[in-house]
Parts: sequence; structure tokens; C-alpha cells
Amino acid sequence: MTDHPHAPEPAPAPGPQPGGEAPDDGQGSFVLGVLALVMGLLLLLAAGLLFFAFGRGTGLAEGAADGPRYAFGAGVGLFVLGVMLLGGRVVDFFRQRRSFQAANSLLMSALGLMLLVIVNFLAARHDFWRLDLTSEGLYTLSEESAGLVGRLERPLRLVLLQSHAGAQDVEATDALLAQYAAASPQVRVERVELRGLEQSKLQALLADLGIEAARHMDEVLGVVVQTGVDTAEGWRKAESKHIPSTELWEQDLGAPGGKRTFLGEQKISSAIREVTDGEKPKLYFVTGHDEASIDDHGEKEGLSKLATLLRQKGYDAPTVNLFEAREVPADADLLVIAAPRRPFTAVEVAAVTAFLERGGDAVLLLEPVLDRRPGGGTRFAATGLERLLAERYGVEVEDRQLYAQFREPILQRTVVTEQLEADGFDLNHRVTAPLSKQQGRVLLTGARSLATKAVDGATTTELLKVGRLAPAVFSTGDPLGLQDAQRAPADARKGDHLLAVASERTVEVSAAGAASPPAGEGGEPGAGEGGEPGAAKVTKKSRVVVVGDAEWASNAYVGMYEYFNLELFLNAAAWSIEREALVVGKASKPKSYRLQMTQPELMFFWLASLVGMPAMALCLALFAWLLHRR
Repeated sequence: MTDHPHAPEPAPAPGPQPGGEAPDDGQGSFVLGVLALVMGLLLLLAAGLLFFAFGRGTGLAEGAADGPRYAFGAGVGLFVLGVMLLGGRVVDFFRQRRSFQAANSLLMSALGLMLLVIVNFLAARHDFWRLDLTSEGLYTLSEESAGLVGRLERPLRLVLLQSHAGAQDVEATDALLAQYAAASPQVRVERVELRGLEQSKLQALLADLGIEAARHMDEVLGVVVQTGVDTAEGWRKAESKHIPSTELWEQDLGAPGGKRTFLGEQKISSAIREVTDGEKPKLYFVTGHDEASIDDHGEKEGLSKLATLLRQKGYDAPTVNLFEAREVPADADLLVIAAPRRPFTAVEVAAVTAFLERGGDAVLLLEPVLDRRPGGGTRFAATGLERLLAERYGVEVEDRQLYAQFREPILQRTVVTEQLEADGFDLNHRVTAPLSKQQGRVLLTGARSLATKAVDGATTTELLKVGRLAPAVFSTGDPLGLQDAQRAPADARKGDHLLAVASERTVEVSAAGAASPPAGEGGEPGAGEGGEPGAAKVTKKSRVVVVGDAEWASNAYVGMYEYFNLELFLNAAAWSIEREALVVGKASKPKSYRLQMTQPELMFFWLASLVGMPAMALCLALFAWLLHRR
């Protein structure tokens, strides 16, 4: 059968033509045009944001001032290129219903993104509301500092002296000062730009702020804390404290990543206490008995970190050797005895007794010091202060050490450890009530159990217990035997175990300052009459806090953010010296900034997060749409 001579020739089948090349239907130029158009619009948006940022002084690097112009030029070029590649196909594209819907969705997404950027920008500049999700609370004023400025009775002036308003260090300090101002109406914050200031005006400003002549600008930059009053002539300062910017940050050059610690809150709060309270409280640490030392930087026994934190919070922390001095210094507000490993002599016990009998206060951290008995078992070494604590303050130090026993889940064996997490706080006492509200925990190691008894004139409070929520906690009188056996001994005692006690008693002191009654022979409490006959008497309070462990205040534990070891010591010290206003629920601690970036790097990440990520999302969406369109 033959074909009809006038039959039309069949149309060529779609697909590859001879030579293997596909027909060019303009799809590639269309995709490139759309991408160029979208990227051009995004670059124009970035250029506008950069122009606005530089105009408002957000702190981007001056060396990158040409960045907005480059972004604007590239955006215009890409936009024009996209229009040229698309040509008249843009009109054909928008004539299709689904294309119009896609463009509408794209426009709505862009508008939503722009709205999100505007809201984020306004929130960042005006700080309407902020949620701090950092584990260390980097952007939240601590309860301690908020309470400090919340109790101010007269105006406080915080002056930020800066030379580069957008620098990272200045921004962190400025944000902190804003938090102080938000915590109290008595706080006013002023910002002074020193860059470009005339020499005569600079000298007048320094004189007004009470800053002595400095040889270099770095010695001037920082924060000035002042108390004073507002008068018709202006601000009249009363007390002033200048904190150089070099003291606000601590650089750890040996740490990877350039770890920097921001000490701003500690330094500023300490300066506020100094200018409002006057003289610093003195906490004397006793030496001479192999105690834990404030000069020791060791992890388990050193107290150097505690001493540093105390000084940052406005305390003075000197030391005293009672055997050499024969008495507690007259300017001592508090005596701290931390883990003595050798007993106090009669002279030293007499000095401690006389100090307490004239209304002095003390915090005692008593570690179990163990020796083996000749016939077997454990002997607890005495400090020489046990009788004084029991007879005058109703605090008994037991010859028992605390342990926790648990089942190891991996090896399925019973493990006994000296480390305890105590969370049984007294709900009403000023030392522990704030910690209880915070549902805090205190980490202890190698603790000695305590007990209380009724004593005339003394009021005792059981501050801290362990075992109520951890039934595997037990105490034993033979810790050395337990360490050999690694299992609960026969004398194991379970239940609640007392770890910390606060005791208060009233003493009568002669108006001249002599104690009544003085210590008797041998340094033990005596019953003699004190003071001159017929001398006027005044009533004072003597307060002591006794804890059956000292390692909880050591360098290894006192700075741990998840535990309240530092807060327990601060509250014990503040309550003892009758400065309950310094009691805290959560203390301020140095905050670490582990990443240090240059200004160009900061600008890069700022652009990447603000423009790059949305651009990537839009490109992926466009790519997915094109695949679906095929």
C-alpha cells in the first residue's frame, strides 16, 4: 500500500534532533533572568539597610563604609540584567494564572520578611522586651544587683565614657547600664562621647567626674558611679568611683577562641556599694592551722576564687594569725574559719571567745579531719572550738561523715561517694529562704554532720539538710573503714542529715567595748564579770553560721552557675554581720564571652543572617517552584 501523494508530512517528533542537541526554548535564560532579578532586589534591600545602619551609627566598621555603595551598584546591575534576560516574557509569565499566584506568594513572603526585619530592628534598638536564653544569663541583670539598686534611697548617676559608640565592649557595657536604669528609678545613665572633644572641655569633664589627670585615653574610658543630689545649679556629687574600661574585661590569652570574661556587673555593683555604704565590711580569714587559704589557687582546697568574688562584691578579705596577734582585730566585722586541720591553741580559743562575747560574728567551715585509731576505726581530730559552739550557741559537731550510695547503671555495681547535693533549705531563715524560692542546690564533698541542742540565750536554726529527697544518703562514724570496704557500714544512719546551722545569741557589752563575760582560764568560756564595775551596758547580737564542710566554698565549686554555693556563703556572711539587705537569691557572677570577632567579621555575620539566609530560602523556593512547573 502506497501513501497518498497529497498527504501532509508528519510533524517531527519532539525530543533530541540529529546531532543530539535539544531545542533551546529559552527556559535557561528565563531561569537566569528570574534569579538575577531576585538577587538584584535582595542586594538593593541590603544596600538600603546598610545605608540606614551607617546613618544611625549601629557600630559597623568604618573601613566598610563603601559596602552599601557596592551592594547598591551590584543590585542595580543584576536587576537590569534580569529585565534584559526576561524581556517581554515577563508579561507572558504574569498572564498565566498560576504564575500570577506564585508571584503573589513570593511578594507576600518578601513583605513578611521585611516586616520581621523591621520588628527585630525596632526591638533591638528600643528593648521593648527581651528573653535571655543563655545559660549564664549574659543579658540579664542578676537578682543581687537588681536588689542593690532597688533599695537606693538617693539618686545614683552612671556615666559611660566612650570613644567608639559602636564597639563591642562599649555595647555590652551600655546594655548593662540600661539594665541598672530599668531596675530603679533612682538610677540615671549618661553617655559621653570623648572622641573629638576639645582638650579644655575634656579636662573640665574629668574634673566634674572626679577623675584625676590621665596620661592616656584608655585610663579615662570606662564607667563613673556617683551619688549626689539634683540642685538648681545642676548635679552635685557626694561620692564618686571611676572604673576604667580595662577593669571591666578579663582576657584569658591561653584559652582557645580568645575567651573573655565580662566583669562589668561585679565591678559596677561593687562601686555602687562603695559609694552608698561607705566603708567596706572586713571578713578576716584565720590562718595558722593549715586552713584552706584565700591565696591558694588549687581546685579542691583553695579559696582564691571566693576571695576574688567577695572583693568584687564590696567586701574586704584580709587574713589574721590569732596565735601571733593574740586577738581578733578591732575592725573585724566577721571571722571566717575554713577547714582547720590542726587544733586551736588555748590562746587562740580565748581570742575567738572574746571576739564573739563582744558581739562579734563568725562563719565556720569544718572539714572532717581523720586519723586511724590504734585499735582500728576512725578518729575525728578536734579543732578546739567544739565546746564553745556547743555551750554558747547550741551547735554540736558530730563525729560522723556523710556519703551517698547509688547503683551505677552501666556496670551495675554499687558506688559510694562523698559528693552530695543538698536541697533541704529552711524556708523562713534569711540565709536560705531566697535559695529555697529559687529551688537551688548546694554541692558538698566530704561533709561532716551537725546537730543542735537547746541552750539558754541562743536561738538555733537548721539551715541545710540532705537525705529527705535522697534516701541513699547515710552517715558513718568510720569513714576510713568505709573507704576500704566500699559499702555501707553497720553503723550507717539514714534519714535527714544536718549540714549547716545558724545560731544567734544576745550578749551584753560595756559601753566602752569590753566583753561581758570574758574567757576563763585555758581559753574556754569563763563566768567572770567583764568591764569596769558600774559601767553602762549595751546589748548586741553575736551570730555564727557553722557548716560541716569547706570544699563547697573552694575554687572547684563556688563559681558553678548551676549550684548556689556562692549564694549560701554570701547570705551567711551578710546575715552574720546584720546586713540582711545584701542577702541574695542568685548572685551575679562573671560572664564569659567565648567568641571574639573583629568589626568586619561582625558585619559579615550580620549581613549573612539578615540577607543571606532569607536569600537562600527564596532561591530554594524558586528552584522548587521551577521543578514543579516542569
